[in-house]
Amino acid sequence: MSLYKEQLKEMLAEIEISGHSCLSIGAQFDDRKYFKSCDFKHYLTLDNDEQFAPDVLFSMNKPVTDDELDGDFPVNELKDFDAVLALNLWEYIYDPMTAHRNIYQFLKEGGLYMGSYVFVYGKHNPPNTDYLRYTDDGIRKLLTQAYFKDIEIKEIKCNDLLTSFYQAEGMRIRKDLDHNVAGYLVTARK
Repeated sequence: MSLYKEQLKEMLAEIEISGHSCLSIGAQFDDRKYFKSCDFKHYLTLDNDEQFAPDVLFSMNKPVTDDELDGDFPVNELKDFDAVLALNLWEYIYDPMTAHRNIYQFLKEGGLYMGSYVFVYGKHNPPNTDYLRYTDDGIRKLLTQAYFKDIEIKEIKCNDLLTSFYQAEGMRIRKDLDHNVAGYLVTARK
């Protein structure tokens, strides 16, 4: 397992979340197991790949409308969630603005959004689906443009080899930042 994923799991293991309803985007893994406590009366999964047997089959790259939702799940039930989780999936979303606006729509007023974003991670499987990487500035801009508030961004660190690489390559990196960052764990509110 990568250092990035190990640190993300350690961070999530300190978090307790609960409420009436939660939507977890990406159904390949059950995100609840990573938290210290993740207790919701209703917990649904959403994915664009039917092989993972999501509760809701839908691509986050398109806007949620009544006539575009796939399958038999009623679109009016995709709202008023206490929490929406989007962990370990943002590199697979090629239209992040649409996806973030969908998440905003899914949440009830004051609802919690939690997502993880990679900044430095090698291109990985499945082929032809690994699209984007994110800086903290880019994440903040996306969330702000999608109307989120109370945005908190925590760095997921890596070892000091990354800064050594940047320096060896002669990259003009900012001197006021720690460049040993592999990604981010983010929370925000509707």
